[in-house]
Amino acid sequence: MNLDLMRRIDEQFLETPFYGSRQMRRHLRHQGIEIGRGRVRRLMRKMGLMAIYQKPKTSQPHPGHKIGHVRQRGVNSGVLEVALGQAALGGIWAGCASFGWVLSSAMASTCM
Repeated sequence: MNLDLMRRIDEQFLETPFYGSRQMRRHLRHQGIEIGRGRVRRLMRKMGLMAIYQKPKTSQPHPGHKIGHVRQRGVNSGVLEVALGQAALGGIWAGCASFGWVLSSAMASTCM
């Protein structure tokens, strides 16, 4: 019985190498063979068959994406520090500009 199933799985796998155990089980059931996915999985593993599919490329960043404020290897640290310093000063200036009318003149002069 297993040899007949293995032959059928192998024949179908040659036609559709992207079929995994679930699709292979569905195909065999459409042919009238009552079989569980676990058995199909075990037989496919025994024959060394694995579905062919595109693997995700999650560790390769897209060249168009900008690197955030994380210290990266090979990046000049002075450039990051200057950029962070400018952002911090901009935040202080914006805070002074929005509340400048409430602050005393001595405090407002230190912000500018």
